[in-house]
Parts: sequence; structure tokens; C-alpha cells
Amino acid sequence: MTDVRVRSAARRVVALLVLVGVVAGTGGTFPRGATGTDGWTFLLHDLGLLAHALLGVAVLVDTAVLAARAAAEGPVVLRGAVLAGLLAVAAAVAGGVAYVGDGHGDGALGVMTAGWVAALLAYAVAWRVASVRVRTGPDAPGRRRA
Repeated sequence: MTDVRVRSAARRVVALLVLVGVVAGTGGTFPRGATGTDGWTFLLHDLGLLAHALLGVAVLVDTAVLAARAAAEGPVVLRGAVLAGLLAVAAAVAGGVAYVGDGHGDGALGVMTAGWVAALLAYAVAWRVASVRVRTGPDAPGRRRA
């Protein structure tokens, strides 16, 4: 996967993560202490919360594809940022699933939030590293070939 594609994918993931956060702020509030079934039913009937959940799953799929493509090439810091981002997104999704399905506890909400923040930072780093490599690499615009 070229640095240009990694840069583009990381930028897209950062934008999706910001959108996930914005949508989370516009959704409803889960009733505290409800059963797991009640949580999933409530999620399916609130468009904002459903959009938040679906965007989270879309980010997980997107980051898994990006990690698989970027795993074999690029500097260690870029591969590390992409892998850390994938793990953070997976933690955020797992926290979200636990939050909806297990009574909406603060622990699950904390895992979801921490995963989101960590993923946002990891993909911001990946975007920056790929951008620098695009500007300064051997194929950068204005570079002379030997």
C-alpha cells in the first residue's frame, strides 16, 4: 500500500471517528439499569444511536482492511500506528457492545471513550507520518531521480 493511499485512508478514518463522536452527542440516552434486550431494542428505535453504532462498525471494518494492507510495508511507526488504531477501534466497539448489552455501566462507557480517543490519536499519527513520507520520499513532487 503506497504512502498516498495510507495517508488517504488514515484521513478518512479520522473523519469517520470525528463523525462517530458528533453523532454520539446527538443520540438519545439509554435508560440506566435496563436489561441487555432492552438496550438493543432501544438502540434500534433511536436513529442517532443506531447511526453511531453503525458508523462504529464501519470504522472497525475500514481499519481492519487498512491494517491488513499496510502490515507488510512502510516504516515501523506507520505500521504501529495503524495496528494501534485498529486495536483501539476494536476496544471501542467492544465497549459499545458491552454498554448496550449489559445495563449501560460506566466501565463500558469508559472503555468505549478511551478506545475512541486512542484510535483518533493513532490515526492522526498515521496520517501525519504518511503525509511526511509523501512530501519527502523518493517519489515526492520536485525530486530528481538519479
